[in-house]
Parts: sequence; structure tokens; C-alpha cells
Amino acid sequence: MSFQKYAPTFITQLGNQKQNTLDINTTPITLSDTTDLPNGITTGILCVTSGTLAFNLPGSGTGTLVMTAGQFILVNIARALATGTTGTWAAAYN
Repeated sequence: MSFQKYAPTFITQLGNQKQNTLDINTTPITLSDTTDLPNGITTGILCVTSGTLAFNLPGSGTGTLVMTAGQFILVNIARALATGTTGTWAAAYN
């Protein structure tokens, strides 16, 4: 597993933004319309280059995030979809 450290802009679950110095370990996301993320369900998502992330939630349901490079959000996703996704993304795990 390959990890990188970032000091992102943190977005809380309520959508409020604040600059912080949180160091998080992330691994690049491999997009797939058919296969769940190999390291399991994420704790959070880091936007490496701006774009839209289409994803499947654990269990059932889908979602879409539009973010700017450097932003981080706490969200649990099971699969990052190739269809509908632009930009580059990294996953954080517990």
C-alpha cells in the first residue's frame, strides 16, 4: 500500500471549511465501475486535482462530490466509479 501525506483544507460533514495542519495518510484511488476499492471502505477522500468523483456508498446508494484540489472530506465510500469521475483522488483509511 502506497501512502502520501497531505495538509489539506478540511471540510466537516456540515460543509464548513477551515484551514488546518492535519496530516493524513492517503493512497491513490483506482477508478472502476465494477470493483470495490481494494483497501475497503474509506474514512475520507482527498481531491488531488480538481474534479467530480462519482461513487458507490457501502451497502447501497450512490453519490457525487465536486471538489477543488487540496480539499478533504470525511465520507465512507466503497467504490470510486470511472464513469462520471474527473480529476484525481486519494483515499484515507483508519
